[in-house]
Amino acid sequence: MSEDKSVESAPEGSAPVTQIDSGRQPEPVLGYDFVVPSVPARLHCALLCHEVTKALNDAHNEYTIPWEASKNSTQDGVMFILSNPDAPASASHENWMKYKMADGWTLGPNKDEKIKTHPLLVPYDMLSPYQRSKDAIFGALVRTYFGL
Repeated sequence: MSEDKSVESAPEGSAPVTQIDSGRQPEPVLGYDFVVPSVPARLHCALLCHEVTKALNDAHNEYTIPWEASKNSTQDGVMFILSNPDAPASASHENWMKYKMADGWTLGPNKDEKIKTHPLLVPYDMLSPYQRSKDAIFGALVRTYFGL
């Protein structure tokens, strides 16, 4: 069977996209075909956000709460962005704070999942630019993952 190569028109200034028609339907790109995300997609996106945050924290010698202790609040953050795709990073932070406080977390000098303390349980305006950037990156990851 010979493959038919065709070129799609690309946005001005970018290279044309070559597609190979093998007679099969292309696999959907994970995340982009969801209107309401399935639990695995929400979980996968939350894990992605967690790992990116961990990489940022590692680069700044900052402790990251382990995935198992933070996956529920991270998934809640994903759902918040999906329900409010135009929400600013400050709204995402406020949503995170509400979730944490409802789960028994309090303001403390260190992140500690055992006693549920976190130094970032403060209004968005009190965060450093670096800490604010993590909220913006989180939202950008979710919107990109789900094609919003």
